[in-house]
Amino acid sequence: MREGTRGGRRSLKKFAPLSVLEISDLKGKPGGLFRFTKVDRPWVPLRTAEEMPRAAVAMFLSELVEKILEPEIAHPDVFDALMRAAHSLEHEEHTVWVHLAFVVELTDLLGLRPEHVEPNGDGSLGTSTAARHRCFDLSTAEWQNASPMDDTQLDVETGRIFVRIQGMNIAELRALEIKKSDRIRLLRAHIQYLQLHLSRSAPIKSWDVLRTILAD
Repeated sequence: MREGTRGGRRSLKKFAPLSVLEISDLKGKPGGLFRFTKVDRPWVPLRTAEEMPRAAVAMFLSELVEKILEPEIAHPDVFDALMRAAHSLEHEEHTVWVHLAFVVELTDLLGLRPEHVEPNGDGSLGTSTAARHRCFDLSTAEWQNASPMDDTQLDVETGRIFVRIQGMNIAELRALEIKKSDRIRLLRAHIQYLQLHLSRSAPIKSWDVLRTILAD
């Protein structure tokens, strides 16, 4: 979208990630393009656009929603969740839980919350066979035997946390005090989980930038 380079048409950060735009007279064109006569911005997250860590999270959330959801289908509940995340990102001082809280809520909104079953201390599920389950498989949402594990499987400790946090809000996640390295693994696991179950495997290009910032 062209903003112009000078005069009244120029508006910095108008199209920053997670900005809210009101578009007038929107009309479809061949090739998936659109034409409109006017665009206004009732809300732009200026702090998010100006601070790199917040901007990286905003770009990630925007791209994630774009890449995993079918563009032809409306998702008002997802939009509301995204706006709550955007406001948290803009106004809260500590935002390290915003992205994880959003992907947990998104998993629930899309009807993909895995069944809350955890292995016992010995690695089994308490079944009559007492088989050892060494990983949580993201593609099946089940505990399985797997040695060695592949990229779509979580070790028992990470798998337990992944299952446990489903349905939690941001306040409940903060209370768990999950360490940073685990938060990054869980965030990545949710990306994989959603892509696997929605069959939308387009790469999330902003992930590498976000991961680098999160690791600092």
